[in-house]
Amino acid sequence: MNEKDISKLIWSKEAALKENLLLTEEAKEIQETIIAFLDSVLDTNSLPGLRYRRLKNGNQLKTWWSTNGYPTDGGWNKIKPLVDIFEQYLAEKTIKNRIKDDEFFIESRRQGEDEHILVGKRDGSGSKAHIVIDGTTGEIRVEDNQQAPEEVISKIQTILTLPNGKKIQSTREVLEFIAD
Repeated sequence: MNEKDISKLIWSKEAALKENLLLTEEAKEIQETIIAFLDSVLDTNSLPGLRYRRLKNGNQLKTWWSTNGYPTDGGWNKIKPLVDIFEQYLAEKTIKNRIKDDEFFIESRRQGEDEHILVGKRDGSGSKAHIVIDGTTGEIRVEDNQQAPEEVISKIQTILTLPNGKKIQSTREVLEFIAD
């Protein structure tokens, strides 16, 4: 499995794990899949690698108690620490670009095929708009629990490049060819 497969596995099973709807054996299988992935990719000297080593040396990952076939303390509680380390691993792999002026910062992060764009005011508040461009579908979405993009962005434009080299600019208001 690659990191995209692990992400899909986590996202597809997260709600069922949180509601404790998966049998203990099903939840353990997810845990073992994440462990096998982390074992194969983590640098043992990195912070996520060291945190993972400490987590594996504890009993939290080893002991699963069941009642009626379901985990007594919930499957998500067992898997969440691994998910946190997986997310730290992804964050270390992220390619970042950052520009700023006196008032705003814009940061672009590539995670796999997706691009995350963070835009915020340089006022020390820490609030920012988080826009995600899906690398497979091209979908543009705004992450929840972030600053509304309208507070820091007046317009989002997309430039499409055709195989013949022509470029088309798209905004909410207009679709037009642009000069090369």
